[in-house]
Amino acid sequence: MGFFTGDYKLDTAHAVALGSFDGLHVGHRELLSACIETAKKYGIKSAVCTFDKNPKKVLTGKISLLTDNEEKVCRIKDAGIDDVCMERFDADYAKMPPDEFFYKILIEKCRAKCLICGENYRFGAKGAGDTVLLGKLCEKEGLGLVVVPFVEDDGEIVSSSMIRKLIEDGDVARASKLMTVPFSLSGEVLHGKRLGRKLGYPTANLNFGEDSVIPKYGVYAVRVTLDGKRYTGVANVGVRPTVDGEGVNAEVHVIDFEGDLYSKTIRVEFIAFIREEKKFSNVEELKAQIEKDKTECLKVIP
Repeated sequence: MGFFTGDYKLDTAHAVALGSFDGLHVGHRELLSACIETAKKYGIKSAVCTFDKNPKKVLTGKISLLTDNEEKVCRIKDAGIDDVCMERFDADYAKMPPDEFFYKILIEKCRAKCLICGENYRFGAKGAGDTVLLGKLCEKEGLGLVVVPFVEDDGEIVSSSMIRKLIEDGDVARASKLMTVPFSLSGEVLHGKRLGRKLGYPTANLNFGEDSVIPKYGVYAVRVTLDGKRYTGVANVGVRPTVDGEGVNAEVHVIDFEGDLYSKTIRVEFIAFIREEKKFSNVEELKAQIEKDKTECLKVIP
């Protein structure tokens, strides 16, 4: 499978799915499935055309992300797409008119024979292009166009924005269902103040990425992957008000793990929200609550 960025040109015709694909939720998966089926119909390869930076992030700076590029590409490929074309998006790229994007990117670089997009797909400078314009351009150039309907969950249209809001509200269980995988945080364990160890509950401290969506402050049941093994854990997201109240991070206690976690790379999957973050009167109250949290987490993840 191919992954292309920058100055590339695919060598054969493709069915091309369009979008940002942040979080790769169930709606995106419908798009990818339609792309793969269309490619089979035409006897050609499938591809996704996406961006290295979320356009909303570049243009407004106000959006947090569900997945980084590495995870996004990996999951797109795992879904069965042959090639991923990742355009380098910046303020100058954002000025490209819709017809130029159609001809220069989709036809010349991606070798599109058929395009697949969602109902609300927009393209070109200021989002001036929509599915109506795309349909006219495709008809003019003899390309096929498949517009995939919205996917709904409990009467709501599934979108990346919806899932971000769920995570920010602490509903990681529903968010994970819609992404088909748990919302997760990966990184190298940072050196902290070793306060958890002093309490008898050693913790791994992870920072959220600069662009990452941050879950609601509180305690979560998590699944931890470490050195190829999986563990149940308790994670506190927030500022640790009882202990020091400094900075926002995820402080993870890995249940039934013995050893040094520092400098190891771990993956933390958020499975369920357990309780709100709170400040305790003393560390003894905190220790008692952590034990209760462990019990609750083990009920969620046996």
